[in-house]
Order: sequence, then structure tokens, then C-alpha cells
Amino acid sequence: CFGDIDAKLITYHRRDWGENSIRFATYAPAGSLISASTSAPEPKSGESILRGQINWRLSESHSIEIAAETAYNFLENITEFTSETPGGSTTFFLDGSDTKVEEFRNEFQISDIWTVSPNLTLEPGFKFETSRIEQDINYAARPDLHAEREFEYPKPSITAAWRIQQGQQLRLSYEREVAQLSFADFVSAADFIANQNTGGNAELVPERTWALNTEFEQRFGRGGVITLFGSYDEVEDVQDFVVILIDHDSNPLTATVPVDAPGNIGDGTRWSLGFRATVPLEGIGLAGARLDASLTGGGSEVVDPVTGETREFSDEFKENWSIAYRHDLPAQKFSYGFRYADGGPGTAYRFNETSRRSREDADIGVWIETTAFFGLRIRAGLDDIYPAEYARTRVIYTPDRAGAPVRVEQTHSTNGLQPFVRVSGKF
Repeated sequence: CFGDIDAKLITYHRRDWGENSIRFATYAPAGSLISASTSAPEPKSGESILRGQINWRLSESHSIEIAAETAYNFLENITEFTSETPGGSTTFFLDGSDTKVEEFRNEFQISDIWTVSPNLTLEPGFKFETSRIEQDINYAARPDLHAEREFEYPKPSITAAWRIQQGQQLRLSYEREVAQLSFADFVSAADFIANQNTGGNAELVPERTWALNTEFEQRFGRGGVITLFGSYDEVEDVQDFVVILIDHDSNPLTATVPVDAPGNIGDGTRWSLGFRATVPLEGIGLAGARLDASLTGGGSEVVDPVTGETREFSDEFKENWSIAYRHDLPAQKFSYGFRYADGGPGTAYRFNETSRRSREDADIGVWIETTAFFGLRIRAGLDDIYPAEYARTRVIYTPDRAGAPVRVEQTHSTNGLQPFVRVSGKF
């Protein structure tokens, strides 16, 4: 009946911790040590969420959802670095490698599912998010730092679904999105193999996006559907790499140096086009079989803070496609299938280098599945049937990317065949 109220209370709690040690060393042909570097991070992280939600059906044409959520997230990390030479060793810390980051976040949400007519549904909504981020950084050579910032973000949205005719629908949405920050971006780290430091940036702010999305869906036959989709995003404070100065605390051999850190480089745009489809194969005599296919392409633009030229966002893997086959045999409680997928490269832009990463070969896998034993779902298969080769090309410039390239580094790695067995069910 109208006026029905459905209330829910949801909680989530997680804690993680670990220890790690990475050592990179070089030796003379006779076996004597030339130099070695070790990093030993000890991260602790956690997340706690409490959410209350009320769904209230006011009438045949209106259904209201009201929700409130509070969350606490933290990351605490200390990384000790050791530099070794034949003459001895030195222990030191990087700026931002001994730190604790905490976020206190609250969000209020209200939305209305409004059935304007049998063929048109509107869903206006509004969210308001507040958050406070606190960070404590401990230094060995100078006073400790306590940084605290507060954010407030209104996030309106509107979604429309128009049923054009039987089996044909158009969906449009326009909303304000705010990205969640990764706490790892607040912590300094070092990659000795790549000879690359990444600083933690206490001034990082989340990307905000006005996102326009559209989908056209056409259904056909028994279970067939094809969806064409596109998106256009106007992004504020694009997150990328910026240059900061970092100290090697307690290490008298190393002065303050410029390094890359996650940061914000200005406003940009991003867009994509693609399709996904499910095609039943009963028409060619394969009852219970179907093909799933998808293809996505796109691009992005932002002004590079180093060169002043327009380029794509860092690590935008724009193109990808896949095709998968599945055949269900209910009488035998048996299914089998395969997957074939591939995608384009992505490039990261640092102040004095570019790093292009790609998978050189397609992702091919096969699997079989049965539910004939004890009510369990048992799946076995092989991933990376064709050897998965990954490539990375780094181009180093001096003094930065506005200058001339001085070195090119290429890395190739290959995965072997990946067999797997998975068992799931209710016990």
C-alpha cells in the first residue's frame, strides 16, 4: 500500500596491516658489494561505515529514498630506508614516509523515483558530502607537521529513462561526481629498480566531475540486447603528477630534491563511446549458448603543466574490447566457455619522464563449470593461454619533459599459463 516505509541499517568494518621488505643491490664481477638500497614499509589501514536508509513509497508515481552515511578511514605507515656501501650503511626516511592519514566523512542523500508516464521515468537526486582529512607527518630532521583540511561538496543529479517502444529504451543522466582520494597518495615511496621516488602530497584534493552519460538499449529475440553508450566529463582539478621538494631525512649524503607526487594540474575533459551486446545462439541450433561482446574507445584532454601543451590524462587506458562465449547445458548441470579480450596502452607523465605501459598480447581464457556435486558450483579453467607479455617504455628527459630525451628504458615481462579451480556454494 502507499505510504509503506522500508528502513535499513548497514555497517561495514575492515582493518589491514602488513610488513614488507624490498632490497635492490649491485655487485662487482668478483661478487663484492657495490651498493644496495632497502625499503621496509609497515602499513596499517582500516575503514568503518555506518549507513541508514529509508525507502518511502508515497504514491504510484513517487518513491522517495533518504539515506545518511558516516565513515572513518585511515592509513598509518612508516617506511625505513637503508643505503648500503662497502664502507657501511645509513638508515633514513623520506618526507612523508612516516605518516598517518585519517578521513572523517559524512553524506546525506535524497532521491525521488518519479513515474511521469508509463514510458517516462525521472529520478532527481541530491547528495551533500562533508569530510575532514587530518595528516600527521613525523620528521627526523625538522619539526613534525599536522595538516587538516575540510571539504563540502553538493552533488545534484538527474536521470531520465524513456521507453521509446517495446524493447527499446533511452537513458540519460547528468550528475556531479566527487572522486575518493587514495590514502596511498599521501605517503612517500621509493622504487629502487626504476630509480624513482614518489612523494606524498598533503595538499591533494579530489577530482570533481560534471558527468553526462547516455545509453540506448535495443532488445531482440529471447534474451538478446545491444546497448550503445557514450559519456562526456568536465573534470575539475584533474589528478596527475606534480613536482614537490622532498628531503631524505637523516641522510647527510642526499640533499632536498624535486620528485613527482600525486597532485592536481587543472581542469580537463574526457569522453568515451562504445557498445556491449548479448546475442543468444538458439537461432543457429545452440540452445543455451550466447555471445557477449563489448568495445569501448575514448580520449581526454588537459594542459600539461610542464610543457604547456594539451595531452591526455595520465594512465588513461582508452581502448578495450572483449568477446566471450558461454554454453549452459542444464540437464547435465554443466557449462563451458571462453574469453578473448584486448586493450590499448596507457601513458603516465612525470616531470622528467613518460612511461608507456601495454599488454602486447590478447587475454585468452577457457573454463568449464558444474553444479552436479553436493550443490556446489565448481569452476576450473586456464587463463593466459597465449603468453601474456607486458611492455613498459620509459623515456627520460633533461632537465624535464620540456627538454631533450637522454635515455630510453624498455622492460618486458611474461606470465605463464594460469590454471585455476574455484568452489562456491552455501554451507
